[in-house]
Amino acid sequence: MRKLISIFILLLMITMMSSAQVCAEDCKEVSGEILHKEGAIKELKIGEYEKVDFNIFTKDMWLSFQPSDTGSYIINIYGALFQNVELYDSTKLNMIENSKEKNGTIKFARTFLADSKYYLHITIDSKLIHFGRFYLFIKFLEKPNDELFSEQWGLMNQENGLDINILPAWETVKNCCNNPIRIGVTDTGVFEQHIDLKNKINRELSFNFVHNSNELYPTDEKNSKLAAKGGHGTAVTGIIGAENGNNVGISGVCLNASLVHMKALGKKIDNVPYSGSVAAFVKAVEYAQNNQVKIINCSFGGSSPSEAELEAMIKADDILFIIAAGNNSNNLEELPEYPACYYLKNCLVVSSMNQQGELSKFSNYGGPCDIVAPGENIMTTFPEDVFDTSSGTSMSAPFVSGVVGIILSTYPNLSPEQVISSIVSHDSVTILGNLKGKVRSSGCLNAYKAIKMAQKE
Repeated sequence: MRKLISIFILLLMITMMSSAQVCAEDCKEVSGEILHKEGAIKELKIGEYEKVDFNIFTKDMWLSFQPSDTGSYIINIYGALFQNVELYDSTKLNMIENSKEKNGTIKFARTFLADSKYYLHITIDSKLIHFGRFYLFIKFLEKPNDELFSEQWGLMNQENGLDINILPAWETVKNCCNNPIRIGVTDTGVFEQHIDLKNKINRELSFNFVHNSNELYPTDEKNSKLAAKGGHGTAVTGIIGAENGNNVGISGVCLNASLVHMKALGKKIDNVPYSGSVAAFVKAVEYAQNNQVKIINCSFGGSSPSEAELEAMIKADDILFIIAAGNNSNNLEELPEYPACYYLKNCLVVSSMNQQGELSKFSNYGGPCDIVAPGENIMTTFPEDVFDTSSGTSMSAPFVSGVVGIILSTYPNLSPEQVISSIVSHDSVTILGNLKGKVRSSGCLNAYKAIKMAQKE
């Protein structure tokens, strides 16, 4: 009996090895040499469907690829029950990402650098499957044709690949978020005739609450950073939703944004009614509630809390407030600023990072700070059709507001708390070691991961 069992096992092994060899030879025409021994590395071709055969001897394998162009790519792996799938940099020592999924389609999406080699370490769950085949496809995502897109490192960081991972996010929702999403911008005003904004500003709903008028860019305000002419509001608005794919300027984060500018910061104009910033902001929040504006970007702050401001934000519990952390290099747990430090469940507080993925030297941190987003040398819109760079947590918050817009236009029934969870959870952000203890998520905004997480909410 033992002899029969031994013969049976031997025949089974020969059959499996033969089957794997047949599969490999069949696949060789499309994808080149297939792994036949543990530890071998298969070179993958970008833009071609790859077939990879495995058996009990090749259940653990390394695959590699080398992009010829810096850009955004999506890696799709499917067709087997995986025990582990990991993405490594050129050293094969530093893991960039690992998949939490074990079956179905496993995806990695990010900015990869030209001529850098990357590795996939794939382990098949051999408890249930002893031999078979899985498939792999690496897709390159085309960049928008906006002439300054290459200077928008927050959207595509060609230096090190560390950005908000927006192109894969756009690819993921391109067939399901075409309806405009209203995003409120409480700021200094906006140059609504800007060539990259004029088709994105919702003129019907936008309003000047400082001077109680429809004029979003009053030119006779007294000169100040709070005046519309200072350009702060125009810069913030462009990051959120500048027109995409028009061969001009920059690309905004949220392609289908309907930008509702609510001027709540400003200076007096002679012989014109005037509301201070707190009163104007409270009116703007009430107005947003009455007009189905579920997102408000707040790129402002100060050292004094306001009871009226706080009450308005608490009452508007269906609105998600995206708040800049501030630029005083302070730990907000020790030196609070407002509205960042109201600690409300419908508020998300954003600190700034530089192009190297470090907390910006000027950025506030700690306390209520949830996440970082790009905030240094950010290319954006300015009055009179100008494009220029600006820095500050005021530039970081609108990156998050744009991603919130994408999420809510795709999943409109999510609550503010659910949206926050999808953006700042450990599995949603790009974890950066230097941010531990600085922001609650310990990471940078990752639009693609956030949208994938929102699907689960």
